[in-house]
Amino acid sequence: MYNKKAVSPVVGFIMIVAILVCFMALLQSQFLPMWNKKVERKSQSRLISEVSKIPHILTGSTSTPFKLDLGTIYPKYPFLFSPPPTAGYIKFLPENVTINATISGTNQKYNVSFKTYAILVHPFYVYSPDIQLIYEYTTVLENGSNYYKAIPVVNQTAFSKATICIPIINSTYKVISGVTVPLNFYLISKSYGISLDNVNVTFEVKNPDYWRSILDSIYGRSNVSVSGNTVTIHAGKITLYTPAWVVSATNSSIRVNRTIYAVVPLNNPVYVGVGNVAPVNVMVVDNFGNPISGVTINSTVKGTNVSVLPSTSETNLQGVATFYVEGLSYGNETINFTAGKVNSSVEVHVFALPAPVTPTVSSISLKGNLTLYSYNSSTYTYTGTLNATAVVYGSALGNVPVTITLSVLYYKGGGTISSLVTSSTVYTNTVYTNSKGIASINNVSVKIPLLTTITYKYAYTQLSARAGSVTVSYTNTTSIGRTGGGTVSTITTPATIYYP
Repeated sequence: MYNKKAVSPVVGFIMIVAILVCFMALLQSQFLPMWNKKVERKSQSRLISEVSKIPHILTGSTSTPFKLDLGTIYPKYPFLFSPPPTAGYIKFLPENVTINATISGTNQKYNVSFKTYAILVHPFYVYSPDIQLIYEYTTVLENGSNYYKAIPVVNQTAFSKATICIPIINSTYKVISGVTVPLNFYLISKSYGISLDNVNVTFEVKNPDYWRSILDSIYGRSNVSVSGNTVTIHAGKITLYTPAWVVSATNSSIRVNRTIYAVVPLNNPVYVGVGNVAPVNVMVVDNFGNPISGVTINSTVKGTNVSVLPSTSETNLQGVATFYVEGLSYGNETINFTAGKVNSSVEVHVFALPAPVTPTVSSISLKGNLTLYSYNSSTYTYTGTLNATAVVYGSALGNVPVTITLSVLYYKGGGTISSLVTSSTVYTNTVYTNSKGIASINNVSVKIPLLTTITYKYAYTQLSARAGSVTVSYTNTTSIGRTGGGTVSTITTPATIYYP
């Protein structure tokens, strides 16, 4: 016989242990994954937010220290086995870009090819589905096992109807792994933008379907083609920006070989007349296609048909230096521009200027009026305004100089030449005709003195106009004053005198 009282506690203990084991197993297999998934989602959300900052950095103009938290640290629970902290890796994926265009306003070709890198960020999670985050061309895409989507807060800004901005990324490494990875962005070549016509851009992508849908809506489906992972777009006229960056894991600045790639004349050929001067703008670009400031450009002329000044000039912030070409004699000439070991040339065509056209004036018609508002008996002076319109007839009507004059004629007796004592000019001015041959003056203030130093009987006013060798004049014989027994006004103001 066995003792039932002794067996019952053992069985009870075993049952309790079994229940505890089942409970811990339930926690380990069901609840712990659920709890840790929440931790992973939080880490994933933080990582997406960090990666989403990369486009803003690469479209800015300041070198920026940066880091990405790829790891997930799982909390510890008593009697449960949590995974150790996870890490991740960042990989730089090469993408080739080719741009063929013409510099706006010139026939100068702009052909540039370079390699940039997409940035692939791959975190590791124990419980959540595998994802990758890919930065390329100012957007961030999330790739899963059977999907891809753009991160909602990051809309691509690389391509628009008016501008294309392609940050050129170089890296000091191809792959780097860890829990927290530093990514220091150093701006090597700032882009000020260059205006281009007839632009064709061919570039490699990781998700061609996404880019096809985006670019179709911007440039139209007929201007976008996709072949494998290569996209080509045609844009008629855009401003191109290609800032160059280096991504490094170090905290010190990185030196990248930024060299003079091309010397680009912005107006070629140049046309200038003999004795005239024409400007020539020359741009220096680096191996990233960006203008370089502070570069000295030397100019030399092969022959004697032109001269160029200055002989050396330094590029401004937009990478442009300006020279001035003077045409010395008829013919063609070549000017060479050199910056460092790179040079280019400009063709100059000097043409003979036509002989200046001398306007031939056959006749002039003239109308005018003089309004005298008041008379000062102390100074014997009238105050008034003059209006006059002259019409020129001849071989050239526009821009003909016409001299309009108002005078006072002083006579002893009647208005005959023999009785003219003297004359006084009170107003004269040269004005130019418009395209219809009309020259005019309007509401010009004048002061007309009556002479007191001579004796005369009548003072008449005369309006005249002269163009070339032709002169027309009208004398109004309404006397405005007299002397002899005192200088006096002979009209009541206000009064208007007309010509003719």
